[in-house]
Amino acid sequence: MRHLIALCILLCPLGLFAALTPSATVSREYVDVVQARVDGKYAVIRHKTGKKELLSVSSLRPANLDWFRQIQAADPLKKGNSSVKIVNKTTPTRKPKNTIVTSKVEDGIETVQLCAPNVFRNQIGGTCMLYARVHWMDIAGYYVNNGTIYKSINGAPPDNPWSSPNYESGLITIITNHAPMPITHDALSYGDNFAWARQQLRQGRPILASLPSEIWQALPSGYLAERQWSGGKVGHQIVVNGFTHNPKTGEGTFHVVNTWEELPEFDLKIKDARRGILVFEKSASPFGQVPDDAEQERLAKELKVLSVSLLRSAGSYNLYKVVTNQGDRRIMAVDAYSAQRIVEEQE
Repeated sequence: MRHLIALCILLCPLGLFAALTPSATVSREYVDVVQARVDGKYAVIRHKTGKKELLSVSSLRPANLDWFRQIQAADPLKKGNSSVKIVNKTTPTRKPKNTIVTSKVEDGIETVQLCAPNVFRNQIGGTCMLYARVHWMDIAGYYVNNGTIYKSINGAPPDNPWSSPNYESGLITIITNHAPMPITHDALSYGDNFAWARQQLRQGRPILASLPSEIWQALPSGYLAERQWSGGKVGHQIVVNGFTHNPKTGEGTFHVVNTWEELPEFDLKIKDARRGILVFEKSASPFGQVPDDAEQERLAKELKVLSVSLLRSAGSYNLYKVVTNQGDRRIMAVDAYSAQRIVEEQE
């Protein structure tokens, strides 16, 4: 008798399930479901083939949900020990980049050195402005592949690349096309920019800089014989990623990352830099570096150029559409880079 009762208890769910028949309104793909578990948010089901599915309750038709609850009453699907972790897809999976390699004070001399680029680039023709930006972004943790570089320089005259619209545009998009977009910080337009530069480097921020037309004063002449740069007020674009400084004597150096294969790095003495050889443009926060509250407030108000596009030519000048985070501007300028700088300086 006891065995009959046990057998009855064992077979009872099977009997209940056998009596279940899906209504005609149940979706075709669910008529073969044999086990189910339904809670407030999800329904877990198992098909006759053994296949399991996790479905959102809110996405189910009433007939399907009612069918799963009937199956659950007859043969509930047991809950396992595993758990599901839902990750916000917009959250970066990369770790913040620590760019600082050395930060010390010995015998009164402060030394700060950031990491080098992952790949040292050798500029093609006079494309130092683009390649320096690639180094700058690389150090900060925003990497640029060869395809993106070549897309900007293809078709650009080696001796005069800034005459190409693609090259002009690439100087901007090589920064703005990253997600999240890098946070940059303009150099001071007044006071001691060297002090500003050292403070930026102490925070791990590489600096986009340039050596104006007096570049020959800083480098051996042999390095200049076969090299070209944009000349004029821009000079040769470089990146500064370190310094040494003796506050008592004022002596020290800035460490330069260059875009020439035969001279990828060198130190520029502060006494030479003070003769107008070194000009700082802006720094970049490393990937993942969170600005403090005061800086966040400033960045929210700061104008950022997002893109520059040519509308039409007008003699020796062009009309450009400059898209910013505060609206669009139309600017007359000789090239896209100048249009960007005009908008930034007006701000």
